[in-house]
Amino acid sequence: MLIDNKNIKVYYHAMPEGNALKFDFKGKFDLTTCQDTVSAWNSAFESFKGKKFTLIWDCSQMSGFDVEAQREWVKHMNRLAGQIEKVIVIADNIVIRGAARLILKLFSFESEVYNSITTMRSKMATLTT
Repeated sequence: MLIDNKNIKVYYHAMPEGNALKFDFKGKFDLTTCQDTVSAWNSAFESFKGKKFTLIWDCSQMSGFDVEAQREWVKHMNRLAGQIEKVIVIADNIVIRGAARLILKLFSFESEVYNSITTMRSKMATLTT
């Protein structure tokens, strides 16, 4: 576990494709939570210099976000873009999905956005059969 507090949990997640970090967002994503998360995320990437990661952003329990936190998040993604292979977003809230899509358009790595974990699992199952 890299971080676990009232607003976010970040941990290594096993995926067939390789290294993955899962971010479980809870409640409102504010600047303090962003800064704590960025620190944990940075140390994980430092431990695996040169390796690429899939990031899974589970926003199904996220209620919203501060614009300052979003800006800081994008800055950090820009610094570490070379180690990001793919981002998977899970969000039932259309506003959060839209914000995630806008962020991801700034980068060239692969991304997928789902409205639920069930939808994501169904899609993954069809790819493996």
